[in-house]
Amino acid sequence: MATSFDSEKILLKLDELTENLHHMKVEHSAQQQRLQDIEESVLNQGPKGEKGESGCGVSQSTPRRVAFSVARTTSFTAKFAGATLPFTTIFTNTGNGFITSSSHFRAPVNGSYFLTYFYISASNKEAHVFLYVNGQLKVGAFGYADSSSNAKHGTGANQIVLNLQAGDEAWLQVHSGQVVYSDGNIYTTFTGFLLFEN
Repeated sequence: MATSFDSEKILLKLDELTENLHHMKVEHSAQQQRLQDIEESVLNQGPKGEKGESGCGVSQSTPRRVAFSVARTTSFTAKFAGATLPFTTIFTNTGNGFITSSSHFRAPVNGSYFLTYFYISASNKEAHVFLYVNGQLKVGAFGYADSSSNAKHGTGANQIVLNLQAGDEAWLQVHSGQVVYSDGNIYTTFTGFLLFEN
């Protein structure tokens, strides 16, 4: 038979359980509200935005590829001062920077470019060839072989790294009356490529 002490213990335990149940109901209600808020935020989202740039403002886009290499298969005589040395053979023109109609290289993008050229002079003659960018002389070369040497042709070459803006043009010029020699063995070339974009 239950005593008053046992009844009191049962009532205390019942009160404790009732209080625990009340706390559980409150917590369950709060969790339901959080879940409902999450569902509403997901349903009310707008369209996905554009992908942003990576840290430090560095673009993850694929770098542009620019490279050209051209040549002459015949000799060229400059008939006037500042004659552009024309090229008749294209080995590569990645990025379409080399303009065949003018024999100019036009930079497609801002960047640092490596440019180089090589040629030989006509037999026992001299030839000066200069690299110009937008009408300004950048570098020159001199090829000469005199009759006292065993060499019949003089060689000339130069190379340079330049920072070019998109649209800048580079070309080679030959002194008036001078001859740049070439034939099917291809002795005269003009080559360049983009090192990196600026």
